[in-house]
Amino acid sequence: MFRIKHSVSRKLMRTFAVVIVLSSILFSVSFYYVSMGIINKNVLPQFDKVLLTSTKDIYKGLDKTQTLQLLSGKEDSRFIVESYLSKNVNEFQLHTAYLIDYHDNQAVILATNDKSNMKPTDALTIQDAMIKATKGTSTVSISELYSDQFGSHKTAYISIPGSSIILAVGMDATFIEQKRAEIFWICTGITAIIIVFGMALAYVDSRRITKPLTKLASITDQMSQGDFRQTIEIKGHDEVAQLAGSFNTMTVQLKDMISTVLDTSHSVVNGADEMFHSVQTFEDLIERSNAATNQVERGSVTIASATAENARAMEEISDGIQHIATSSAIVTERIGQASEQANMGNELAQTAIDQMNLVEGAAGKSLQHISILNERSESIAQVVATISEITKQTNILALNASIEAARAGAQGKGFAVVAEEVRKLAEESRAATDEISEYLISIQEESQNSVSAMQHVSDEIQSGTDIVRKAGLAFEELTELIQNINLTIHTVSSATQEVSAGTEEVTASVEEAATITAKSLQNMKEIAEYSNQQITEIAAHASTVTTLQAKAASLSASVNKFKI
Repeated sequence: MFRIKHSVSRKLMRTFAVVIVLSSILFSVSFYYVSMGIINKNVLPQFDKVLLTSTKDIYKGLDKTQTLQLLSGKEDSRFIVESYLSKNVNEFQLHTAYLIDYHDNQAVILATNDKSNMKPTDALTIQDAMIKATKGTSTVSISELYSDQFGSHKTAYISIPGSSIILAVGMDATFIEQKRAEIFWICTGITAIIIVFGMALAYVDSRRITKPLTKLASITDQMSQGDFRQTIEIKGHDEVAQLAGSFNTMTVQLKDMISTVLDTSHSVVNGADEMFHSVQTFEDLIERSNAATNQVERGSVTIASATAENARAMEEISDGIQHIATSSAIVTERIGQASEQANMGNELAQTAIDQMNLVEGAAGKSLQHISILNERSESIAQVVATISEITKQTNILALNASIEAARAGAQGKGFAVVAEEVRKLAEESRAATDEISEYLISIQEESQNSVSAMQHVSDEIQSGTDIVRKAGLAFEELTELIQNINLTIHTVSSATQEVSAGTEEVTASVEEAATITAKSLQNMKEIAEYSNQQITEIAAHASTVTTLQAKAASLSASVNKFKI
C-alpha cells in the first residue's frame, strides 16, 4: 500500500489530472461566458430595438376608445382590439401583443392576439418593467429575459394614459434559453472529453515512464535479497533506458566482484577450519603436558616439603637432646638451690600473711571513716538546700517589699532601698549556696569514689591474703617435689647422651636428601612456567583463529545469499 500510495505513476496522474481539469474548466468557463456575452451584447439588444419600435407603432395605431371600453367588458371592443393586435404581431413578426389591467398589484389580461397561448382573464406574473411603465406616460419599458407559465419572453410595456391598462408586446426568447443550455452542455461535454482523453493520455505516458521504473524496482528488490540473476531489457534512448544500461553494467561488475569474494571466502573458511583444528589439537596436547607437569610439580613440592620438615625436625631433636643433656646437669645444681630458696620462701610467706592481716584491719578502719565522712557531706547538702530555699523566700520578700515601696511613693523610698539591699544579699546568698552545693557535690562524688576504692582495696587485700596463704602451702609441696625431680633428672641425663649420638647421623642423611629434592623442585617450577607461557600463547593464537573462522563463516554466509 505504501508503494502504491507514493508511486511515481500516482504522482504523475495527480499532476496531469490537476492540470487537465483546471485547463478544461478554465476553457469551458471562458467559452461559456464569451458565448453569453455575445448573446447579451448582440442578440438581446436587437430584441430591445424591435420591441421598442414595434411597441411605439402599435401604441400609436391603437384605438384608445375601444381599449378603454374593454374595462366595461364589451365584446365588440375586445374583437376590434384583438384583431388590431393580431395584425401587428404578424406585421412586425412578434410573438405576442396584449393588453393588461394592472391594479392592486395584480395583472390580468384583457385582450391578446389570436395565436397567443394567453387568454383573457389570465393572471400574469408582475415584472419590474410593468411597474415602471405604470409610473411613466407614453414611455416604453422593456423587461429582462424571464420565464413564466407561457414560456420565455422579453416584453415591452407602455401604459395607456388615463387608465390602468398597459400595452404589452413580447418576443419569444425560448431559443435563447435553448442556446444557453446548449452552450452549457457543449462546454460540459468538452470538459468531460478533455478530462477523459487527457487522463487516458496521462495514464499511457505515466505507464510508459513508470513501467520500466517498476521493473527496475522489482529487480532491485530481488537483488537486495541476493538474486543477481536478473537483467533489465528496456528499449529506447531516453533517460530511463540510460539508467537501465548503467544498472546492467553495475550488475555485471557486482557479479564479478561477488564471484571473487565467494571464491576468496570459501578459501578463507577452509583454511581457517584447518588452522582451527590444528590449534585445537596442539592446545589439547599442551594442556595434557601441562597437567602432567603440574602433577609432578605438586609431588615434588610435597616431597621437598616433607624432606625439609624432616631435616628441621631432626635438627631440632638433636639440638633438643643436646640441650636436655646439658641442662640436666645445670638443673640438678639449680634444684638444690631451689630447695633452699623454697624453704626461705615458705618462711617469708608466713611473715607476709601476718603483714596482710594487719593491712586488712587498717583498710577496714579507713573504710569506716570515709563512710562517716560521706554521711556528713550528705547532711551538709541538706542544710545548703534549706539555705537556698530561705534565700529564694528572702528574694521574693524583697521583691514584694519593692512593690509595696513603689506603691507608697515618696514615703516608701527608704524602705525600697532596704528591700533592694535585702534582695542583693539574697542574690549573693543564693550564689554562695550554689557554689557550696557544687563543692558538696564534688566532695560527695569523691567520697563515693573513695568508698568504692577502699572497698576495692579491702577486697584485693582479702584476696591477697588468701593467695599468700595458698603460696605458703605451695612452697611446702614444692620442697618435696624438687627432691623427687632431682632423682629423676640423674636418670634422664645418662639416656639423652646415648640418643644424641644417633640423631647426628640421621640429620646428616636428611639434609643431603633435602638438597637434592630442592634442586628437582626448582627444575619442575621452571618447566611449569614454560608450559604456562606456551598455553597462554596458544590460547591467544586459538582466540585469533576462532575470531578469523567466525568472520570467515559470516562472510561466507553473507556472500552465499547472492545468486549469480
